Amino acid sequence: MPHHPGSNHIWPGERDLPRRGIAFQIQDDIIEAEGNTEQIGKPSQSDEDKDKATFPKIIGLDASKRRVLDLFNQSNDAISVFGEKSEGLKYLAKIITERTS
Repeated sequence: MPHHPGSNHIWPGERDLPRRGIAFQIQDDIIEAEGNTEQIGKPSQSDEDKDKATFPKIIGLDASKRRVLDLFNQSNDAISVFGEKSEGLKYLAKIITERTS
């Protein structure tokens, strides 16, 4: 279902893409909080040292991990209308949520 400007129809990907972006950022924050310098390619805890607002800092590490999983599931649900054609995007979501560096 293509999106046409001015229409009331929303292409499922319009809801899916922001979820993936947020999941990517949360996972990045988790990796930073749990990783080591070799694993993440920058000094570990550098976000903490710079007093950055990260998801683990704001909502906690466990809640951040649950949020990534929730976004992963919501994202996959949103694109399931595409059937087999959604498998590539589902795989991308899996890579985003399971990455460790």
